[in-house]
Amino acid sequence: MTSIAISNKKLWMVMGLLLALLSLFAAPGPIIAANGDNLASFDANVTAGVPPCASGVGTGLAYDVTTDSLVLSCWGSNTLERVDAVTHLNDGAVAISGLPFGNDINAMAYDAGRDRVWACNGHGHVVLIDLTTAAVDVSQPAIAVAACTDGLAYDGSDDTLWASPDVSATVYHYDLAGNLLGSFVPAIGACGNSGIAVGGPKLYLANNGCSEIYEVNKDGSGSVLFASFAPFRLEDLECDNETFAGVGKGAIWSQDAYDRILNAWEIPADQCAAGGGGEVEICGDGIDNDGDGLVDEDCPVETGRMTGGGSIADTNVRHGFELHCNIAESPNNLQVSWGKNNKFHLESLDSASCTDDPSIAPEPPTAGFDKYEGSGSGRYNGVSGYTVMWTFWDAGEPGVNDIAKITITAPDSTVVLAVSGNLENGNHQAHDS
Repeated sequence: MTSIAISNKKLWMVMGLLLALLSLFAAPGPIIAANGDNLASFDANVTAGVPPCASGVGTGLAYDVTTDSLVLSCWGSNTLERVDAVTHLNDGAVAISGLPFGNDINAMAYDAGRDRVWACNGHGHVVLIDLTTAAVDVSQPAIAVAACTDGLAYDGSDDTLWASPDVSATVYHYDLAGNLLGSFVPAIGACGNSGIAVGGPKLYLANNGCSEIYEVNKDGSGSVLFASFAPFRLEDLECDNETFAGVGKGAIWSQDAYDRILNAWEIPADQCAAGGGGEVEICGDGIDNDGDGLVDEDCPVETGRMTGGGSIADTNVRHGFELHCNIAESPNNLQVSWGKNNKFHLESLDSASCTDDPSIAPEPPTAGFDKYEGSGSGRYNGVSGYTVMWTFWDAGEPGVNDIAKITITAPDSTVVLAVSGNLENGNHQAHDS
């Protein structure tokens, strides 16, 4: 290498700045383009004991909003593994019967309207799976596509499917009769497309070889880098506006190809609804944004509080609380006890969201909300630094229909407590002031 002496001091300063910038881009971890912060990253083999794929490859991922489960598939297998999106623990495996093109499930997408999973079967056909019956829904004929190995998304805005083959140059759009509605070649870097997620008028496309996710319009235009996370191969994608709603964030989950590593990427809470819902409700605009026939539903109220407690389901977990919808108001208390002298005491309320769940009617009284999602930090058995996330529902009187969901996590990310269920003894009460 030839050595060149440079006496220009300003040039040295510029070179130093360039080197510093290069070192930032070379650092491990997420590279952010607008949104795209990494909200969660875990290995389901470790946290949930999910076995590795016998074939060595698993590209399918779906988010079942009814159970808060991430559903994972393997090539050459009819077994779907389920992992809790909040606790990262095992929700049980399901062996699917009736697959018409062999025991082989590839990319997947959850359909909230049907409460079914669209799944790529044998790399070239899309079938509809009912997780409750663990069988293919024969009321929907299999749809032949160019390929759907890595990329499959359900679009609830027009009841259609988006698909792409393995590291594909082309993204395809189909109706549920199997008619090709269109296709385009996206500008998503040097690698072909794999994962697909639908967010309102946008598509999110993953190019697994380059470990990048791009945001594009549905005609393929307007390509913008959304996030990057080397060295993982980003395969199937899925929207989730539920898991991180308590902290005011939405997410896109991605699945790695050769292991069970899952990542959640931050996205605006109203941009990418689970189950193909497209856009979720935008609060205060008086418009039915998500097309469900309701206006401004599930929108947070600014005032109010929820009180109550009791035992949860058939566990020995008990809780008691008074929590305000505005974290600036006080008091805010939460106590949880279980087992032999295990106790958690809330020290800081970090986020709160009080909303009206249209599926329940808590009367009397009417407080303007019946669902409280929150997070905070506190002491576990006298030691500070633990975090807690919860959702409490007030489903009216008596309190047997009220529900509590609580997750407590240690500083090293170990889940100390994960419990969910109806109140066996107790009551939740929403108040408007």
